[in-house]
Amino acid sequence: MRWSRGEERVIAANRWLKRMQGLLYAAFLICLLMFSNGCGKKLFPVPPGKLRPETIDDLSARVTAQGVELSWSVPVRNSDGSPLVEIRSFELYRQEKPLAEACQGCPPEFGEPLEIPFDAKPEEARKMLYEDRTVRENMYYVYGVRSVKGLLSRSDMSNIVRVAWHSPPSPPLGLEAEPVPGGIRLSWQPPAAWSDGSAVDLPLQYRIFRREEVTERWKHVCDTDATVFVDRDARTDRSYSYRVAALVNFHGTEIVGDSASVSNVVPRDFIPPAPPKGLVAVQTGRGIELLWQQNSEIDIAGYRVYRREPGGLITQLNRKPVREPRFIDRDRLETGKYSYWVTAVDNAQPPNESGMSSIVSIRVYGR
Repeated sequence: MRWSRGEERVIAANRWLKRMQGLLYAAFLICLLMFSNGCGKKLFPVPPGKLRPETIDDLSARVTAQGVELSWSVPVRNSDGSPLVEIRSFELYRQEKPLAEACQGCPPEFGEPLEIPFDAKPEEARKMLYEDRTVRENMYYVYGVRSVKGLLSRSDMSNIVRVAWHSPPSPPLGLEAEPVPGGIRLSWQPPAAWSDGSAVDLPLQYRIFRREEVTERWKHVCDTDATVFVDRDARTDRSYSYRVAALVNFHGTEIVGDSASVSNVVPRDFIPPAPPKGLVAVQTGRGIELLWQQNSEIDIAGYRVYRREPGGLITQLNRKPVREPRFIDRDRLETGKYSYWVTAVDNAQPPNESGMSSIVSIRVYGR
């Protein structure tokens, strides 16, 4: 195991402190023996370790570009359940071995720990973070941590975490998002290098996160081997942001790189309304009057009216959709046969247009 020079000085000081602890503990036992020979009822002393801090059980490790980030919850109670008033420090234990010699199921062989000072009240600091930047490529690391309450009181060893270190992947390249029928399509290119600049030489996966713009919480959507993903759960009345990160499974350690992101993606409604029904045409003194049935969809923006003239020319008669299911063609028409049909459009952007209604024809005699 290799620590930095500064960390080695801390370890040396910690060894001296442990020797002093041993001397103080011996003196404490001698005093107990001396006072226990007095008159009166003899009581057994409370062992100092009985009020040790509770054991840390959520130590976790995350590989970063600089090293290994360790995190754990700060204990707030003693092992007997009573409130923990003070923590002086944490002892971080580490084992380092080449990957070829690592044994994932074997008990760790820890050396002297690194002491991490702690100068806050336990209830005020919910999490501890420590980044080990002395890691090396193709090495296997095992970590454990204890909390130190005083000279003669420290917790049991925490849960053990194991890490095979490798430089994380760089972010995916060219992340794009576009609305497609049924959802939002994400596409990207694999990163060409690890975070240290070396070429990627291992198979990658990708982790996708989504966030609605009205919230701050990112939701894990899925992991995939592909570089294309269609989010079919996106709603057309929401705006979304996405993050995509590359990850690699390296000797049992999941290593996730930094993510690429894209924001303010709004799904589109690609489903057109049904064609209008019941179209009829009647020539009146005001022109050619068209009537049809109202569509039942709730997102109808209106209707477009089309006319085909005797020579085959097709014209859309209204620039803006009409809201009501009626329209009067007031144009002065030459004698001949004219055909009409209507379509429905919705509120999507851009709007979806339905198919044609039934075609009605009427013979006009020039006015």
